[in-house]
Amino acid sequence: MKPEITAHLSKSGSNKPNTMTTQACKRRRSVYISSGSKDSGTDSEVEGNKRSQKSGTTSISSSENRPSSNNKAGSMNASKTRVCRNILGKLMDHPGGWIFHKLVDPDLFGIPDYFDVIRNPMDLGTVKKKLTNKSYLSTDDFAADVRLTFSNAMTYNPPGIQVHTVAEQLNIMFNLEWTSYERKWIDRNLKPV
Repeated sequence: MKPEITAHLSKSGSNKPNTMTTQACKRRRSVYISSGSKDSGTDSEVEGNKRSQKSGTTSISSSENRPSSNNKAGSMNASKTRVCRNILGKLMDHPGGWIFHKLVDPDLFGIPDYFDVIRNPMDLGTVKKKLTNKSYLSTDDFAADVRLTFSNAMTYNPPGIQVHTVAEQLNIMFNLEWTSYERKWIDRNLKPV
């Protein structure tokens, strides 16, 4: 395992900052992430983040800051909540998924600039809590928060760092499953009742 990612991946909870991590922070650059969904708004948000990175600020809005989708394919119901819970479970159970279970603790990982770069932090544990509390008004809001989790990881951690790689893998995994369910939901709404 490379030294620069040890602080990010260590489950031991060591409070010592890793100097290699700090150097990786300096090499950080923004990455464009395709959401795979035309209506989630994630592409433009991440593209906007790419532009704002030059000025040293990041502004990706989470579902709490955006109006929810009112289309029938995106509105939440018990069946869609079960699908969301199932997909989220697969992401969290993935061998690298534990990295995204909790919000990033900048003090623990020795990355004091994290909140300067990532203005809207998100993690899968928060997504799970919002899903359990029925905070999501639409499936689009759920998908936006999942994508935000991985977008943040790929924005803060440069390519080649294991956190970035795992975030890419989980983002692809999510988009493949999500697109499949979105098609089913849209097809059901197009059929006459």
